[in-house]
Amino acid sequence: MNGKKHPCHLLRGQCNRAGYESVALIPLMVGNTTYGLLQFNSRHQNIFTKEKILFFEYMAGYAAIGLSNIRNNEEIKRQRDHLDEMVALRTAELRDSMEKLSAINESCQIGVIIFQQDKVLYVNSAISAITGYSSEDLYSLNPARYLYQDCRDALAKSPGATDGTEAPFLHSEFEILCKGKERKWVDGFAKIISLGGQESLLVTLTDITARKTAEEESIRSQERLHLILQASSDGTWELDLETMLLMPQPRLLEKLGYSKHIWSHSSSNNWLLKIHPEDKSRVISEFEEHIAGKTPVLDTAFRLQRPDGDYLWLLIRATLIRAQGSARPIMLVGSAEDISEHRRHDELKEQLEFQQVLLDSLPIPVCYKDCSGRYLGCNTATLVEKGLNRDELIGKTDEELYGPELPPLSRLMKEGDAALLSSGGMSFREVTGFDTSGSKRSILLHKAIFRDKKGKPAGIIEAVVELTDLRMAEAALRESELRLNTILNAINELIFYIDKQLRIVWLNKAAAELFGIPEESAAGKSCEKLFPCKPSLSEACAKGLANTPTDVEFVAITPDRKIFKIFGYPVCNRETRIRGLVVVALEITEEQKAKEEAALRREQLMQADKLKTLGILVAGVAHEINNPTNFIMLNVPLLRDAWRNALPFLEKQHVQNPSFSMGGMPFEYIRNAVEELLDGIEEGAVRIRDIVQNLKDYAKQSSINMDATFDINKAVKSSLAILANFIKLSTDNFSVSYGKSLPHIRGDIRRIEQVIINLVQNACEALPSKKAALSVRTCFEKDSGMVAVLVEDEGKGMEEEELKHVFDPFFTTKRDKGGTGLGLSVSQTIVEEHHGILQFSSDPGYGTLARVSLPPADNDIPEKSSP
Repeated sequence: MNGKKHPCHLLRGQCNRAGYESVALIPLMVGNTTYGLLQFNSRHQNIFTKEKILFFEYMAGYAAIGLSNIRNNEEIKRQRDHLDEMVALRTAELRDSMEKLSAINESCQIGVIIFQQDKVLYVNSAISAITGYSSEDLYSLNPARYLYQDCRDALAKSPGATDGTEAPFLHSEFEILCKGKERKWVDGFAKIISLGGQESLLVTLTDITARKTAEEESIRSQERLHLILQASSDGTWELDLETMLLMPQPRLLEKLGYSKHIWSHSSSNNWLLKIHPEDKSRVISEFEEHIAGKTPVLDTAFRLQRPDGDYLWLLIRATLIRAQGSARPIMLVGSAEDISEHRRHDELKEQLEFQQVLLDSLPIPVCYKDCSGRYLGCNTATLVEKGLNRDELIGKTDEELYGPELPPLSRLMKEGDAALLSSGGMSFREVTGFDTSGSKRSILLHKAIFRDKKGKPAGIIEAVVELTDLRMAEAALRESELRLNTILNAINELIFYIDKQLRIVWLNKAAAELFGIPEESAAGKSCEKLFPCKPSLSEACAKGLANTPTDVEFVAITPDRKIFKIFGYPVCNRETRIRGLVVVALEITEEQKAKEEAALRREQLMQADKLKTLGILVAGVAHEINNPTNFIMLNVPLLRDAWRNALPFLEKQHVQNPSFSMGGMPFEYIRNAVEELLDGIEEGAVRIRDIVQNLKDYAKQSSINMDATFDINKAVKSSLAILANFIKLSTDNFSVSYGKSLPHIRGDIRRIEQVIINLVQNACEALPSKKAALSVRTCFEKDSGMVAVLVEDEGKGMEEEELKHVFDPFFTTKRDKGGTGLGLSVSQTIVEEHHGILQFSSDPGYGTLARVSLPPADNDIPEKSSP
């Protein structure tokens, strides 16, 4: 697989004893992993034709994939079981947190709103109760519709942090415009927060309309009754503006719980410390304004601490006394009245009125009962739901309203009340049953206990959320979804829907099986992890998930070398905003492999045709070179004999004439040099003959004989002889070492020479300069029991990614130099045909080692062998 053709090994001879004439062994491989061998035996010779072998190879490929899938599925199941446990745990924690948050939000009486500039991001139900607008209206309205400019200015002017620390909550009381142009007073807190990298304003609002109304009415009443209250107060007091000493009259001191002696020594000059902290700043401000002449009469109320620690509410009325003949105030005199009971009554009344308004503004039925189940109060939605008025409901129990036999839904709603009263806390559950009209309803029931002043349970608060329409819509949706899923699961293509973060939203059965994950647990998982490929889905689907999405189409390859044609179709909402992408993936691995194999065969045919042409040219050139070479080799012996015959005569001539010379050189030099010259000529002719013969043998078109045996040293020598000039041009530091007494190899020597030539040629081309070393050596590896040829260079080396693809057809780093990328792929096939192994190890920047390991021929393994 992986684009490479698996070899088929044919063995004969050694199986004859078992009665077999032909045996085919086909490795079961996926990538570089071998899972076993597929063996076919036959008692007939030449039974395994090329077509059968090709069929066996396809069978082996599918069998290997099956074995690989079994192992992968076991690991996937283990990981899936662990993942299911973690998902269940996290889901339970999230559900618990959501239930608590929902209960808190529903019971909250403080309105919360978050907005950026003029856009509302979030509101809770209490905001709807305060403003009268529904949640949908609030999200669509500009906040300026119900927040006056003066209230926004008040929030903006509230003090914030100026020292770089986090700003505190801003606080102010202001009016808002509610639905129907109703005005309400609210107590507002605001804070700048960051959402999505942008500044947002978080505002909380509490309805204080009743309190404000009461305060305004109190002020008007105090003005009308100022003179009457002066005469009917609980006492008068005087404040010396020079010494700030406060002196109440005895009746007032008695009301306050102080004796004259204690007040004079401890409180007359520090009376401001006795004012309640919440009232102090306001009271001081009002005193200062009156003393400054900004108000005609001082009229205020505040809490003053008694000796026992309790606080007494006092209504204070006062006026200034000025120095005679001067406008300078010297004393403040006034009266004080105990209004504690009035304040408590007003606060209770305001609280009750506020609670009722809050309840009536809720769109869901809310009521509260005592411990016996008797209705104490409810909101308007409860009256509408029951079809009763307030007088008909309050003070009654369900049994008094509907009789002893309660409707099924009412009976289910009452279940668990006794347990809740005894255990305390809250309950949250969904109930389905028939109501008084016989209609089947589903409701979400919230219950919580409330306590009396002593902390004992006093009753139950109950809120009902209608779920009937929602459950009916959900059932219809589930039915529609089931029909669509059935159709999509019947399709063999991968179909899955991803969101903008590339997380799985839905997938069909085919995609779930490929990803190795159940359909129900795939949601939320990263599709890039489940379906890794190149190019990645994030970069390939970018256009489909852009703000102006378009359909996408591309081809991707997975790590297990599967090829998919992928289509992406954007999914948008009604506002044409991108929601996600529907991805359809068609596997085209076999189709692509067929194309690649066809291209490989075409390239191999072209290379074979080139080699055939080269063989013809080599044969012709060799014939032309051999003729003059033979002429030289035949004439050199004749010249040697002629020289030896003429030498005695030349010796006599030299004796007679010592200055005798030949060819312009002294005879004494010629006499010793001629023999060496003739030997050199003869040696050169022999070298020419051997080189030509090696070229003829290498290029000769002959049938492959895998049953022959040969000496590996001979194959290396022959290969190096052919490359001698190329090696000389590539490096000045070449070495070769031949192992001694190496066992013979079974196979075709010419095919092994092709491998050695290819490896040495690649090593020469990798050398950066002629100073870099190149070595070739042969040896017998005792550990593996195989004969090895090692080609080591000091070239540029290969990166890890290059090593992964070094045997891939058409993969080359020398495309600009004419490289085809077939050399090592063909070499690996030849080595595997000889039952050997071709391996590479490389250190980038330092060099590469190529190792060819071949098994010895049968019964030819030496006891010892030196490298």
